[in-house]
Amino acid sequence: MDLQQKLQALRTLIRSYGSAIVAFSGGVDSSVVLAVAKQELGDRVLAVTAHSPVYAQREFEAAKKLAQQLGVAHEIIFTRELDDPRYVNNPPSRCFHCKQELFGKLTDLAKTRGFAVVLDGTNASDTSDFRPGMRALKDYNVRSPLLEVGLTKSEIREIARMLQLPTADKPAMACLASRLPYGSAITPEKLRQIEHAEEFLFGLGFSQVRVRHYDEMARIEVPPDEMPKLLAHRDAVATQLKQLGFRYVTLDLGGYRSGSMNEGLQTPPSFAKPDVERERRCGVAEAVFCPGKSPEQIAAIMRELHTKTEPVLATRATPEQARAVSALLSDVVYHEQARLLTLGAPKEPRGGTVLIVTAGTSDIPVAEEAAVTAQYLGNSVERLYDVGVAGMHRLVAHRERLNAAKILIVVAGMDGVLPSVVAGLVDKPVIAVPTSVGYGASFEGLSALLTMLNSCAPGVAVVNIDNGFGAAVLATKINRL
Repeated sequence: MDLQQKLQALRTLIRSYGSAIVAFSGGVDSSVVLAVAKQELGDRVLAVTAHSPVYAQREFEAAKKLAQQLGVAHEIIFTRELDDPRYVNNPPSRCFHCKQELFGKLTDLAKTRGFAVVLDGTNASDTSDFRPGMRALKDYNVRSPLLEVGLTKSEIREIARMLQLPTADKPAMACLASRLPYGSAITPEKLRQIEHAEEFLFGLGFSQVRVRHYDEMARIEVPPDEMPKLLAHRDAVATQLKQLGFRYVTLDLGGYRSGSMNEGLQTPPSFAKPDVERERRCGVAEAVFCPGKSPEQIAAIMRELHTKTEPVLATRATPEQARAVSALLSDVVYHEQARLLTLGAPKEPRGGTVLIVTAGTSDIPVAEEAAVTAQYLGNSVERLYDVGVAGMHRLVAHRERLNAAKILIVVAGMDGVLPSVVAGLVDKPVIAVPTSVGYGASFEGLSALLTMLNSCAPGVAVVNIDNGFGAAVLATKINRL
């Protein structure tokens, strides 16, 4: 499509929403979304701007002014990223936690006010950079119309000129926390230092500025062709930034570039090719299968996956592997019964309850793999263990719980009959997991697998032997429908 066709597609898409809240930062991307939404939806659009110490005051004031110029209703919400230790600790997934806070508030506001969707300014050019915050778009069903019609940054600027928006040539401005290296704690004091330093430099007439904060040292980025101007003002710049609390003031000879802090992320492990885009593509991130891998390999792959996804899961880890990996990744958690390593917090629960049912207590390790995986993937999980068919009264006594669940994962070894019985009692999807529990003729789970595949009860899906992880992934995808 040419630019006019993309613009028309954008108009058609936004018009189809009926009403919308626009996450409005005041940058060129969200300005184009807001302007087109105003033209297509009229008064059924609301601009909402987040305000907190992580956003520069000059950007906040510019957003208010532009919303007024566009004649759009505009509201301010106060976000509390700095109350979340997952954000304050500044991991590579920092932006994800920020967007969770923002989009959580916006989706709640949309439900309360009766708006059909929440829109943001993510575009096609964003997919080529490290953008962990994009994961939150999917979690909260936020729509990105610029991305959906394939508009790039340069095309968006051209549309902004066509719409006569003052932001057409406005430089990109990320939040102030992006000036801190990963792992450096985010504090209000550091954010104020950065904001005041950049405000001073913008006041000298620079078109683009970043002041990267390394505790006592400031690393200044300006466009290469503006470096002579900075050197001409070096005494004033050094004096001002030292007054703000920096001991050393440096100029980055590489010049301004977006996302330069990402250059410090560890390079991918040479022995593996982690599929860091799988969550964006398929809805669920790649997990690490631990058997056959050294602790160093497990840690390296988990670390690489964590640059673009959270949480990261590693399955079938032995206690010995877990202890060694924990020494390499301090934030990893070992769920011993599930034999799972997790890095990062669980996703916010959405959808209905996933009920994990086992025939016997020997099936619990596989059931726990399913339960912990489902929980970390963003499901509400309940457990109902040891209700096998050898004592049918145990199962029948819980018919209300069975029917209250949205999805049931039924784990059984031995004869493998339980999933068929459960499926005959409920009108919900049943995911059957055969386990390798049993005596000789069970053939390490093959007997249970064949029984489940031959179930006469409709609505039973079957995963591989002992595959609690796969059952949880399937339940997650069903729960998101």
